[in-house]
Amino acid sequence: MVLVAVLNSKELLNELLDGTDMIVVDRKYLPLIKRQLIEDQQERLKKMLKSCDADLRRMK
Repeated sequence: MVLVAVLNSKELLNELLDGTDMIVVDRKYLPLIKRQLIEDQQERLKKMLKSCDADLRRMK
């Protein structure tokens, strides 16, 4: 960790994470990532609502 801090190298951390599903990104990108996750969740919820609406229409 000291070497990563001294060199300010995310690449070193990413090398350690190689073979996993994770990566290291700059903190400045966190709001963009959070926003995209929220948009993805909204899209899933919209699909669920459409499915429920279709089920309700079939019940009538």
